[in-house]
Amino acid sequence: MSSPAERYADSRRRQAALRSELARFVSTCPFPLDDFQEEACSALERGDGVLVAAPTGAGKTVVGEFAVHLGLARGLKTFYTTPIKALSNQKYLDLVERHGADRVGLLTGDTSVNPRAQVVVMTTEVLRNMLYSGSRDLDQLGYVVMDEVHYLADRFRGPVWEEVMIHLAPQVRVVSLSATVSNAEEFGAWLGEVRGSTAVVVSEHRPVPLTQHMMVGGRILPLYASSDSPDPVAYLDDNLNEDPGASGGAPTGSQPPSPSVSPKGAGEDSPQINPELLTAVDAARRATTRPDSRSLGYSSTGRAYRPRRAGGSRVPGQRRGGSVRERRRRDRAGASRAGQGQDRGYGRERSSRDRAYGRGIRHGRLSPPSRVAVVTALERARLLPAIVFVFSRAGCEQAVSQVVAAGTVLTTQSEAEQIRQVIERRTATIPSADLDVLGFHAWTHALERGVAAHHAGLLPVFKETVEELFRAGLVKVVYATETLSLGINMPARTVVLESLRKWNGSAHVPLSPGEYTQLTGRAGRRGIDVEGHAVVLAADDVEPDTVSSLASRRTYPLVSAFRPTYNMAVNLLARTSRTRAREILESSFAQFQADRSVVETAAQIRRKRRRLEDLEQAMTCSLGDFREYARLRQDIAEAEADLSRQGATAHRAETARTMTSLSRGDVVTYRKGRRHLHGVVLEVGTDRSGTPALTVVGEDGRVHTLTPDTSPQGVLRVGRLPVDQGTDPRSTRDRERVVGRLRHALRAGELDTGRRPHRSRPGRARAHEDRANQEDAGNIAARIDQLRQQMRSHPCHGCPDREEHARTGRRWAKQLAEINRLHARVETRTGTIARLFDAVCQVLVDLGYLEPVGGQHEQLRVTGAGRLLARIYAERDLLVAECLRTGVWESLGSDELAAALSAFVYEPRVPARLVGPPVAPGSSLGQALRAQHNVARRVNDLEQLAGIEPSSGSEPALAGSVLAWCQGADLAEVMDGGELTAGDFVRWCKQVLDVVSQVASLPTLSADPARAQAVRTVSQRAAEAARELDRGVVAWSGV
Repeated sequence: MSSPAERYADSRRRQAALRSELARFVSTCPFPLDDFQEEACSALERGDGVLVAAPTGAGKTVVGEFAVHLGLARGLKTFYTTPIKALSNQKYLDLVERHGADRVGLLTGDTSVNPRAQVVVMTTEVLRNMLYSGSRDLDQLGYVVMDEVHYLADRFRGPVWEEVMIHLAPQVRVVSLSATVSNAEEFGAWLGEVRGSTAVVVSEHRPVPLTQHMMVGGRILPLYASSDSPDPVAYLDDNLNEDPGASGGAPTGSQPPSPSVSPKGAGEDSPQINPELLTAVDAARRATTRPDSRSLGYSSTGRAYRPRRAGGSRVPGQRRGGSVRERRRRDRAGASRAGQGQDRGYGRERSSRDRAYGRGIRHGRLSPPSRVAVVTALERARLLPAIVFVFSRAGCEQAVSQVVAAGTVLTTQSEAEQIRQVIERRTATIPSADLDVLGFHAWTHALERGVAAHHAGLLPVFKETVEELFRAGLVKVVYATETLSLGINMPARTVVLESLRKWNGSAHVPLSPGEYTQLTGRAGRRGIDVEGHAVVLAADDVEPDTVSSLASRRTYPLVSAFRPTYNMAVNLLARTSRTRAREILESSFAQFQADRSVVETAAQIRRKRRRLEDLEQAMTCSLGDFREYARLRQDIAEAEADLSRQGATAHRAETARTMTSLSRGDVVTYRKGRRHLHGVVLEVGTDRSGTPALTVVGEDGRVHTLTPDTSPQGVLRVGRLPVDQGTDPRSTRDRERVVGRLRHALRAGELDTGRRPHRSRPGRARAHEDRANQEDAGNIAARIDQLRQQMRSHPCHGCPDREEHARTGRRWAKQLAEINRLHARVETRTGTIARLFDAVCQVLVDLGYLEPVGGQHEQLRVTGAGRLLARIYAERDLLVAECLRTGVWESLGSDELAAALSAFVYEPRVPARLVGPPVAPGSSLGQALRAQHNVARRVNDLEQLAGIEPSSGSEPALAGSVLAWCQGADLAEVMDGGELTAGDFVRWCKQVLDVVSQVASLPTLSADPARAQAVRTVSQRAAEAARELDRGVVAWSGV
């Protein structure tokens, strides 16, 4: 039993707790705090910084809101930062509702609301810019909340998070809110080093439990076997297969259940996969080849698809012509339906992928259920509202179109009326002409039925309407891309994943366990649902053990993407010495992680060194030094590889030249796998790296993209065919027309089909054209002969155990190479950031943004041009500054300036493709765009010399659209014939507006005297351009 003194002390602590700010804050919360929330808030009130890592939906933001409460109570400012503007807008509205509009502000680069408020919500970049400019708004700053801090792993924008954490004043307390990461302690240790005392609070607990499922055909089955309690949707049995969208599959009771298994790589304690699910998957695979009228065997026109084998070949007995005619009839009927009341983005013809989704043909493969079947099953199982992640904007729109076309209605008349009222309120200020362009009527039609899309290509006001309706429970199904997983407050009862692969900007890659957890974390509404549900659609490449391995793993390490930038370098050197700047940069999380890994790498080197000594003993030869002999053999192998690579490089260069010389309509022969094909060139362009790329329709009816890398055998022109202007390789009808002409020409012998592309022998390619290559090849061949002569004359060459020693020698050489590689890793990771900073500084010195002090490169001074660069915060900051410095934009009007700047902002989803009207090459804008391209090439050359990854270049595809908009064109004119959605156009215009506004603010800074007036003139035109840009649909996206 405690003593009276201890009871008295405990009573005092309880009384103090009741008087604390935390107690006052808790009294305003609608529910008691969880343990992790209370622990983090208590640490914050003690004066510590905090890192909170918890699952999506666990309530991390409560800790951030307590920081706001503390700031207000103590008379200090609080900045609440988020990674994206949509999240900032949403958080601003939440805080205004709680604290009032007079106490809360918003800053997102293009939007400024009450910026002097005591609480300001902003994007992280805005805070970084304030730190570098020494803004007076930082006075009295007490707390900074960094929401979604795991975003610092983002390659492009992640470094900003670390810049902020490093440069914030020491007295500012930082609240870092992160998804669950596996190295939270490591991140917390770094925060402790750079920010002082930091409490690390990690919670794996979900307030709403998550149940994992898979959907096979029309059945939703639990992923895991459970003997504890029945699954809430386990009652979904064969009666669901009566659904007209259900996919086939034998009943569960058709054979004994498979034994439950653990996911690949799982331990003994891992959950067991549901044997009923395994049985259902096996039964679906064994189903015979037949058209399934109950599944997606119908097109949008109601006509059945003809059966095909796996890979698309026809089943025996199917007539060739019938299938083509049937498909053409479907296309015409589908286009007709799409034109009845349908607008941009809805009612389009389905892609080949969507036809595959809809085919429902049972041919021994596991096909995913249709989107209509999924919605029907979710509704019957009472698992709505649901978010369905599609990973494709076009896929989201197609999904909405398909579900609506099937007659699906998920709302009551009363709900539909409420939806109409919200739509009218949200869109009241948008002119009707613009609404027509935006696909308003089809969008409204879908919303009234409870279905919507959500992706970055939507107009912001459309996205915000969907979010409001979904939170209100009026919209039941939202088809979304993964951007919805980033903090947007749209919890659902169920999350559905159509695929476990996504496009990362350059390739289709599998989801990581962390991404899977982030996406499925949206399932389960606190205070509404007893549990949330994650449903993955079973398919050929989506097996139960694959899903289980993602669902059961929590490996999501936070890896820094920090790197010095040009803007960062000049801002640092404007405030401190080069030595001190290096020290600041070496305090980054990136260097912290690198230094920790060096210790582990050194231990690996010691272990491998011991193994190397053992191998040296094993290959001892009495005739001589076998290590020397082994090195000769290794040198010969490397020289032969060099010779082979040189030949491949020369052949690749010749293939690139051949591709560049081709044009639309040329017929080429090329190799695809083991087959030689003929194809018609429809497009000649370049990929993102500037490598030539051909879009070819082959005689097999498929579209192939050929580059020198994907066509090592080369391409050969064998003839030419007429191709209609405007032929689109994505159009099924256009492809069939081109393929028909090609096949006719092949049958008629009109092409030189006897020739085949072939790969030249290594080192011999183009030797008659390129004397330098020939000389290099000759030098390498002479060296190989010399090495072979040395090898034959070596004493160990005559050893009877030579080959046995040689095998040991190869292992020795491999081990030595591994040790050298690890040594190089240690050297590169020690001081990595400082070396990269030095390389950045060298480029800036070469271009005149920095200059040595007294001829000493160790001391650098920021020049007038450098002061301009210090105020340009953009992805291509140096390119913008260089165009200003060299006068590229001096002859441009305000509208042309905005269009020119768009080329340093726009990042195309498909490289080398125009998204709007073209710019005349001879116009002043066309000449400026060409000059920008030359500026980018010159900078890239210097970066290559310095060993820096080249900056992104100039992308002029959007310039024509921006020019038209600034000249007063309406939305219909700008969007006509372009491939950009209205939402994308607005989003890019907002980003262009941000950079234009930065250029407009430059006259207040001192540039080089000779350039000051010219820069001032450009800045004045930029101010005009900002007004021209910020109108109509572009101006509607503010809060």
